[in-house]
Amino acid sequence: MILFLFASALICVCLGALWQRYQPRRETNITGPETCKFLRDVKSCKKILSSGNLKVRRMDDVLTLLESRAGPNHRLVRAFEIDNAFTTTDKSFYRKFMSKARRLVAKDEPTWKLMSDLMRDHVSFESQSTTSNQSFPLVPLVQAVVLKITMYTLFKSPAEKLEAAKIRLIAERINRLWIDSKSTHEPERFQEDRRELRETVHTILSVTRVDMDRNNPLNLILPAYETLWRVVLRGFLEVTFRGAEAGTEWRQLLKTFLADPTLSTFKRTNDLTGISVAFIVAETLRLYPPTRRIYRDTKPKVKDDPPAHFAADIEFLHRNAKIWGEDSLSFNPSRWKDVSKKCQDAYMPFGWKPFTCPTKDDFGPRMIGLAVAALVAEFEHGWTWRAARSEDQIDVDGPLEAERDSYVTLQLAKRE
Repeated sequence: MILFLFASALICVCLGALWQRYQPRRETNITGPETCKFLRDVKSCKKILSSGNLKVRRMDDVLTLLESRAGPNHRLVRAFEIDNAFTTTDKSFYRKFMSKARRLVAKDEPTWKLMSDLMRDHVSFESQSTTSNQSFPLVPLVQAVVLKITMYTLFKSPAEKLEAAKIRLIAERINRLWIDSKSTHEPERFQEDRRELRETVHTILSVTRVDMDRNNPLNLILPAYETLWRVVLRGFLEVTFRGAEAGTEWRQLLKTFLADPTLSTFKRTNDLTGISVAFIVAETLRLYPPTRRIYRDTKPKVKDDPPAHFAADIEFLHRNAKIWGEDSLSFNPSRWKDVSKKCQDAYMPFGWKPFTCPTKDDFGPRMIGLAVAALVAEFEHGWTWRAARSEDQIDVDGPLEAERDSYVTLQLAKRE
């Protein structure tokens, strides 16, 4: 979801190498030194996500629905001092939080038009404020734009409060704390980063004092921002620099949607090709799901044993050639013109019930489309890219890199 919605190396083109890479394995869980069992078939993934009775090894029962999700997310409580739908085990608080979230993302069409104008203004402002010597890093720009529109959507933050320096500091601190939270040892800067993040957020929102946990603005900001920015970045790169001949059509559809960001325009298909903005966004979410793996804790068979850890590997399901065909590693929005039931069953970019993101059907996809469209409108003509690191090159076969620190040296540059 926009609100609730939260590592792999470069994908091999060879299907044999892909199969070998994705064989089920035991891996270190992000929550600690325990091992985590990766689930890579649709049935098992849906069972564990809905707290079904998945019998694997020593586990024949599950924790409560909220407990099974809260355990793997405890590291985020430590890093960001949050208490939200992802971390709570309190059913009453969960219901209230979700109800508030649904209200916040229920936007009418005039509001969508306002958000479109704001998105375009944010992109233009950020591109002008960061341009130096005719080039600038792309990732910070995308992060700033997404963070700005997130804070406006959730808190109606006025533009003058969203200073570029403060927005960039928030994005940088979120990224560092997220990475550091995966470590069992806190780096020296951890507490200082957390303090700076908290104080900067409070300054922008004009908050004099906020008790942490349930009243923390990051409860809402974090899942929305983290869900969006990496998807938007890769969607923009695909349609602008990797789309070849089809890219021209995709970009025109996106620009039309930016001018008229209604649900009907989002879903409207091109008369000649049958492609829509909705298909472009769906393909972006397929190849680059916001949450690549969804973690759950389960109750062990032996009473005093620690919880068992499982991960529904959404990225694997979304890229499995047995489900999506031989072009499963390619960005191809046209696949959605006649998508099979097998593909629909495996498609879970916004999770699975009972915790499916409430923005799944409208707000989330439409916001992604709007952000990508605003970037396309600003940088479609006269711009190219360059990268200092070989791993940040985007003219490669297969999907773009999906790591959090991918493309840190990628820059947009004026064409000579």
